[in-house]
Amino acid sequence: LGAVTVDHDGHALRIKSIDVGGPIFWHNHKATSKDTVEPGDVIVSVNGCTDNIAEMREILEIGGQVELDIKRPHRFVVDKVSKSGRSLGLRLSVKRAGLLVHELSDGALADWNGDAPDEFRIKPHDRIISVNGVCGNAEAMRQIIAE
Repeated sequence: LGAVTVDHDGHALRIKSIDVGGPIFWHNHKATSKDTVEPGDVIVSVNGCTDNIAEMREILEIGGQVELDIKRPHRFVVDKVSKSGRSLGLRLSVKRAGLLVHELSDGALADWNGDAPDEFRIKPHDRIISVNGVCGNAEAMRQIIAE
């Protein structure tokens, strides 16, 4: 791979650094600016394997050609979501100082997503880092969302 990766909340690998001369380094030399891989990017899938970092690491260690699904963190604000007595429709887990989105179902956020541009839609693997001004306390954020 030619990169140092670290566990990203147990479900993905965050690229910490890129090795000079490694496969990602050479990929970046050929890629357009929007397709480069940068430190901080998150590998969410290796050859279709998701949510299992041990297996993803094994696939990468074998070597050869791999298909990676890499996401670049993009911060945005979800504002004025009206629950109207419904749930938000999120399956979440508490991770460090934030919440990891596993799945969206019918609910207020699905409605919000329907009206939002693609780059601002909430998707699986997104991280919620603040809720109504509360940040750094994942359990408190989860409780606010559950209310």
